[in-house]
Amino acid sequence: MIGIDVCGPYQGIIDWDKAKAAGCAFAFIRCHYQGGKKDDKFDRNWAETKRVGIARGAYGWVLPGKNQTEQADLFMGYLGDDLGELAPACDFEEFDGIPTFGELRTFIERVETLSKRLPYIYTSPGFWSKGAGYANQTWAAKYPLWQAQWTAAANPTLNAPFTKWAFWQYSSKGNRKASTFGAAGFDIDINRFNGDYEDFQKLIKVVEQEKPDPDLKVKIARLEGRLDVFEEWARSIGFKG
Repeated sequence: MIGIDVCGPYQGIIDWDKAKAAGCAFAFIRCHYQGGKKDDKFDRNWAETKRVGIARGAYGWVLPGKNQTEQADLFMGYLGDDLGELAPACDFEEFDGIPTFGELRTFIERVETLSKRLPYIYTSPGFWSKGAGYANQTWAAKYPLWQAQWTAAANPTLNAPFTKWAFWQYSSKGNRKASTFGAAGFDIDINRFNGDYEDFQKLIKVVEQEKPDPDLKVKIARLEGRLDVFEEWARSIGFKG
């Protein structure tokens, strides 16, 4: 299964209907980045992917030198009650400096606490292996990996402690022919999901709609002084008082 990842300034206004028609099954959408700001295209991309039925995941940057708990709170605050169908992703790469493994851990554990999901770690093998003691970051192995590695190889390279990948960003040139995924004039990252359709359906978080309160009509009637509605309900359950 194929999906894309996008951010405001690099892909512009995306035609999500066109992306869906081209076979885009999922999208990771930048939400939180430099200085803790919200991506200016996030709200539109988030709403449009939901409208067309593309499974959504938001990603936020691990920003070096910042209070990672506060940054995670900002990220999750931008999402509000709609966390999307995929878990949030934590972008761990060089950006205005080099974040540490400790900063990643604080950020992702806070995102996990707030979202109640296992967030993805987005990184590349080259960046991960630059960190001192990278193979000993065994705590990171519990988090699913979204690997960035642009290659024609059959599978991405994995660094310890990771032994498998969930998503693989294998190309940054997926939109060059006829704006395939709806981002006219822009390159776009293409990702693979490591599994089949059934695996993907299990992965997606299905949010059940709240079941209506069967007594809600009665509660409203009481508040409004509608005794006729209340009496009708009482008769329906056999009340003879």
